[in-house]
Amino acid sequence: TGSSFGDLVAGLAREFGLTHTSLDPAARPGWVGYASGGVQSSVGDLARWGAALFTPGRVLAADQLSLL
Repeated sequence: TGSSFGDLVAGLAREFGLTHTSLDPAARPGWVGYASGGVQSSVGDLARWGAALFTPGRVLAADQLSLL
């Protein structure tokens, strides 16, 4: 994409109204939280992301969702 991981996370957070989602810049492999890629989020934001992710056309096209 030509963008950093942090910029991609920030862009998705803005686009989908995830106001309590951020990237922990201190996250490193082997540290607690790194399994999530260093992304920290609230339960509400996770619910919003899940709803967007599984609504055809919002994040993924319908044919891509059918592969899940």
